Amino acid sequence: MNETKTSPFFIYLSDTIDFMEKILQILSVFVLLVLVIKIFAKKPDKDFKEYYLFKRIVINEGFLPVHFALNTDNRHLFILSQTKVFLIDMDTDEMKEQFSLAPGTKSMAVAHKWNRGFFSNAEAASLIVIDLKSLIILETRPVSGFEDGILFFEPFSDQLFIFNRYKNCVLIIDPDKSTIKRSILLPGKLSCPVADETGNLYGIIKDENLIIEIDAFSGRVGRQWFIECGQGTGCVAIDKRNELLFTGCSNKKLGVFECKTARLLCVVELGEVPDNVVFEPETGLIFVSNVSGTITILSRVKRDEYKIVQHLQTEKGSGDMAVDSITKKIYLATPIPDPNTGDLASAACRLLVFSNE
Repeated sequence: MNETKTSPFFIYLSDTIDFMEKILQILSVFVLLVLVIKIFAKKPDKDFKEYYLFKRIVINEGFLPVHFALNTDNRHLFILSQTKVFLIDMDTDEMKEQFSLAPGTKSMAVAHKWNRGFFSNAEAASLIVIDLKSLIILETRPVSGFEDGILFFEPFSDQLFIFNRYKNCVLIIDPDKSTIKRSILLPGKLSCPVADETGNLYGIIKDENLIIEIDAFSGRVGRQWFIECGQGTGCVAIDKRNELLFTGCSNKKLGVFECKTARLLCVVELGEVPDNVVFEPETGLIFVSNVSGTITILSRVKRDEYKIVQHLQTEKGSGDMAVDSITKKIYLATPIPDPNTGDLASAACRLLVFSNE
């Protein structure tokens, strides 16, 4: 009995068809994976709305640098500029009031619980206390050993901190009595203090390129770690819920650190040297401003990954920045260039308001 022989051509054709079917299966799986990745990659940005310039508010007699302090209970933004304090209504974005303080006033902190605002005066080595609602000056109290520094109110320990820049120490103040409770030595000049929700403070020792942890109750310095992603610029923000610190660096990067472990989770390329960093807890967005004239807005993809969602155009020479936790508007101080020379060195300032609604 003769066996039927299959033609070599048909064998080749059959093998080719089988091979192509396998290739198509692989391609189908690959396309499906790409689609899934795209869907999940877009997920963090699905609710993001781009910001735009909403308003400019001229700060008459206001000059950079300025210092911001938010009083969200009364919906006020305080802008401290040399001897003047300007009050912005954050609901209407209008200048509500302004008042004068003694020369040498440089920093402000708000204590909502006590309905008090505190101003530090370096020239008079004193603490100025005001009522947040009436804006009446309640007292001016001398502070022994104070020369110049940053004020910070820590609500968990219910204490006011004055970080003395020249003596490398922190003064802990009773906000009710405005009296010094203790003075603690620091390893250097601390800038941009932030607090978690468990009684810890964090700040940057710029000269040593360190992040330090301070116990808010005792004032004692705890852990210290090196900013390994670059030279810190002195700006830092905190994500309290996820216990993360965001630190700006002069190499145009943003480092993300774990508070508990001091571990560097990731580094984000910004494109410009960061000047201010603000974290907005409800949206999870990070706002990074720079003097070149942009705000870089980042969103979280996962714990160790962040992506840029917008480069918001601002103005050159921008200063302090704040984000309203209610409206999510951005407030940014910026200089008004001299109309004849364009000089920014001694320029008056204005407030830029950005909205995403």
